[in-house]
Amino acid sequence: MIVSAGFNKAAMIVSAGFNKAAMIVSVGFNKAAMIVSVGFNKAAMIVSAGFNKAAMIVSAGFNKAAMIVSVGFNKAAMIVSAGFNKDAMIVSAGFNKAAMIVSVGFNKAAMIVSVGFNKAAMIVSVGFNKAAMIVSAGFNKAAMIVSVGFNKAAMIVSVGFNKAAMIVSVGFNKAAMIVSVGFNKAAMIVSAGFNKAAMIVSAGFNKAAMIVSAGFNKDAMIVSVGFNKAAMIVSAGFNKAAMIVSVGFNKAAMIVSVGFNKAAMIVSVGFNKAAMIVSVGFNKAAMIVSAGFNKAAMIVSAGFNKAAMIVSAGFNKAAMIVSVGFNKAAMIVSAGFNKDAMIVSAGFNKAAMIVSVGFNKAAMIVSVGFNKAAMIVSVGFNKAAMIVSAGFNKAAMIVSVGFNKAAMIVSVGFNKAAMIVSAGFNKAAMIVSAGFNKAAMIVSAGFNKAAMIVSVGFNKAAMIVSAGFNKAAMIVSAGFNKASMIVSVGFNKAAMIVSAGFNKAAMIVSVGFNKAAMIVSVGFNKAAMIVTK
Repeated sequence: MIVSAGFNKAAMIVSAGFNKAAMIVSVGFNKAAMIVSVGFNKAAMIVSAGFNKAAMIVSAGFNKAAMIVSVGFNKAAMIVSAGFNKDAMIVSAGFNKAAMIVSVGFNKAAMIVSVGFNKAAMIVSVGFNKAAMIVSAGFNKAAMIVSVGFNKAAMIVSVGFNKAAMIVSVGFNKAAMIVSVGFNKAAMIVSAGFNKAAMIVSAGFNKAAMIVSAGFNKDAMIVSVGFNKAAMIVSAGFNKAAMIVSVGFNKAAMIVSVGFNKAAMIVSVGFNKAAMIVSVGFNKAAMIVSAGFNKAAMIVSAGFNKAAMIVSAGFNKAAMIVSVGFNKAAMIVSAGFNKDAMIVSAGFNKAAMIVSVGFNKAAMIVSVGFNKAAMIVSVGFNKAAMIVSAGFNKAAMIVSVGFNKAAMIVSVGFNKAAMIVSAGFNKAAMIVSAGFNKAAMIVSAGFNKAAMIVSVGFNKAAMIVSAGFNKAAMIVSAGFNKASMIVSVGFNKAAMIVSAGFNKAAMIVSVGFNKAAMIVSVGFNKAAMIVTK
């Protein structure tokens, strides 16, 4: 009874793709080398969300040479982050080795950083489409379809879906080999796997030809996790040709990334209006990008624990363990927390105890990276000044996930008019978030000092979405709470419930785990129906 975006009924393996033979669970995999990932290059053995069994480096991209890990960790130095430079020890979701600017993207010119958005259609790759209200990792208010949730109609749980054929998967289509974590509106194939034919992997969506992937395009080697307005290819990989990695955007030349361009050193987390190429890191040398796991320590970012047979995009009906992976031994979850230091993040630096998308209990610094020198935090807050944001500038105390050197505007999105910095923005209240607050809709990658609610989604009415944590109940989410629908990607210190889906009624979805019941999910629970990962 494994529920997932693909699974092996026999071995009860749940995943976003798997190798029935070796029982590998993933969002894409290389049957030959047994690489588990969310996209990979069979030739070069590239795993975008998998792992490098050899070096055991888990990440969402890294440079084996320079030991740069995007959202994983370096077993050697045990540095986990949204990217970092082992030399300078800079932890971030991207950085400019030259200027040593850490952020989730930035535009050296105008210094505009964002997780991108289409002002016209208001499409946010990890946000939503105001028009159709489609959230790639959120939901479709109309059809109530959640790309990493479920299809209320057919009750299909997946990491994506095909509105037309209603195909949901984090698995793959053996025929066309199309794996998605998004959906195919018409031809719009989105996957976290890969298309053997064109080798296009995405985790976003293709508006028309807009192919978005978290893998790569063997031909052009374009990998994205955003969207392609026209030709706008957004990736979480890299463009071998121009070597542009980003998850931002390039309005003109403004390239922002969570990776980096060795050549021009362009990193982004938005999108490039011109070439619209966005990526999230890459390893030029081994070309290994992962978010898989460390077989040794059994740390899975989005993988599983071979011992307990925990599948990230599925669940274990017996133990009801859902997760995007976790280390049963050390209880370390890349999008969870470190039981010892109680560090929650999308990685962290055990040494400095910096958490890129969590928080540092000691210094209480939360970020998606930071510049140790300037002490710039991308997505968290400064306990001292209590500045919450998608980052901040210690100097001017600007909070953001980036920053505008000129006006010091940082965001994971922005309001060109008012220049609101955020992972979204609230034009009205000027709320900074990874979403936006249309009216009361408060969205943030920060937190609510009062209730300590951090979100990366949005609150339509009461819908609080967080990717931080609730100091009170310690509830962290990255989904949204339609009514009480709390979704988290952090953890609930009390019950330790972490989700990345949503709870329609009781539907709790997590990407973490419940220390008590060890429940981690990325699906949904219609009633009791808990889908785990």
